[in-house]
Amino acid sequence: MSAVESALDVLSRAATMMQERFHCVYISLRYVLFNFEQNYVLKCLDMIRSQFKILGCSSCFD
Repeated sequence: MSAVESALDVLSRAATMMQERFHCVYISLRYVLFNFEQNYVLKCLDMIRSQFKILGCSSCFD
């Protein structure tokens, strides 16, 4: 497992425990990563985001 995958795994596990706060982390990470053009990581974060929509956290991302 790469460092990126490990970090995303930790983030996604933490996010399931505190869904209402995760959107702030997501938005911050996405902003930082976008500036560094880490498209692979952005794709992974988008997958996490869509998972949260499934879990009923869509208000975080509207």
